[in-house]
Amino acid sequence: MKGFLRIATVLGLVSCSNAGELADGVIEIQVVAPQPPVIDFGDTTRYVAIPLNQDGDSVSAPVVWGTPDDSSITIIDPATGLVTGVKPNTQGRLQAVLGNLTTGFFTLTIVARADTIILPADTVQTVLIDDNSSLPLLPVLESFNPAGPVTARRLVFTIVKPTFADTTGVQNVALTSGRLVDSVLTTTDGTPATGIVVSRVTGRAAPDSVLVTVKASQSSGNPVPGSGQSFLVLFE
Repeated sequence: MKGFLRIATVLGLVSCSNAGELADGVIEIQVVAPQPPVIDFGDTTRYVAIPLNQDGDSVSAPVVWGTPDDSSITIIDPATGLVTGVKPNTQGRLQAVLGNLTTGFFTLTIVARADTIILPADTVQTVLIDDNSSLPLLPVLESFNPAGPVTARRLVFTIVKPTFADTTGVQNVALTSGRLVDSVLTTTDGTPATGIVVSRVTGRAAPDSVLVTVKASQSSGNPVPGSGQSFLVLFE
């Protein structure tokens, strides 16, 4: 299922109403929730409710999930806890109910989905012979709904050409971190919060050209469209 988040480990027994034992022996409801409790707008995740008897054994009983925040989230299947985020940059609460037993509320955050990576019109730079580094590489991460930049998401930059069999012995260029791979969160305008540059390695002759790719992932783990685009840095 697109956007389905992995289920986390059991969080422990949630508090229930003091309703006593139900007819089927259920005294508590245990919940397995997604971790982190964050999804992209339009994506789906699942909350799993497990009824327990006084011995701690699971019991087959009809738990129903509900929400007071149906403007933010839609429960696709109340019996299985499938929920979709329908309004970006909001939060929605869910609660499991079985007879007179209820869990506390679980809060799900819906964020704007990163829908595309946009590169500047000119993706080629030339580093002059007297300079050490390129100018910052400035892709923009954007969402379609709401339209605009996406903040606090990770962009990953990778030097893919030339390739280095032994990065400790022959590497002659590096990104800001000093490595071949670097990552940084986006700022409010969707660009890297810290400038990522390509630099010569001191004491080694730089290659004629360096190809750097950029990628990002959505909350579901799917690659953001536009991932794999590249910048070309030429060294004199």
